[in-house]
Amino acid sequence: FAVVRDTEAELDARLDALASLLAVPVSRAQATEEAARFLDPYFTLEVQRRVIGELEATASREGDLALVAAYPGLSNGARDAIFAALVARTGGARALLAAVEAEDILPGDLGPNRVYRLRNHPDPEVAAGAEALLAPRVDEGAAALEAWIEGNLGTLLATGDVRAGAEVFQTNCAVCHSTDLLEG
Repeated sequence: FAVVRDTEAELDARLDALASLLAVPVSRAQATEEAARFLDPYFTLEVQRRVIGELEATASREGDLALVAAYPGLSNGARDAIFAALVARTGGARALLAAVEAEDILPGDLGPNRVYRLRNHPDPEVAAGAEALLAPRVDEGAAALEAWIEGNLGTLLATGDVRAGAEVFQTNCAVCHSTDLLEG
């Protein structure tokens, strides 16, 4: 564990040591705790994906729980990798649904595509659980959105200042959303 924790050591060496420790059942629980430290926005998406893959390879409950715990604080790219790792196994999908039920992960953090995949999971129990848990929340969210739109329709239909809107978009939205399809 010394190499994994050594911030002066090369990152690849730390990750290689982590992978070795995760592969050994007697050290897996402690190694999973160490792995969770790499699931942080401080580390690159490449590092996060590598650690997600190592945790997925353990096919363990503690690995699933570490992935679920990290999910809300990570980028969409890391969330994609975590979601794929979790839904690949019934136990991982169940851990994810348990986190949604406990409100540790909000349905909005999953997004419509991931909700759809859970509601259509190959395991009938997971699919039924996702349907029961997520369908009412998605419907509530849609109703809330419709009410908000109706209450703000005047503002939404008003003529705006395109330059000011572009500046607001760049400041608040461009971090996650792209305009690539609109350009060029």
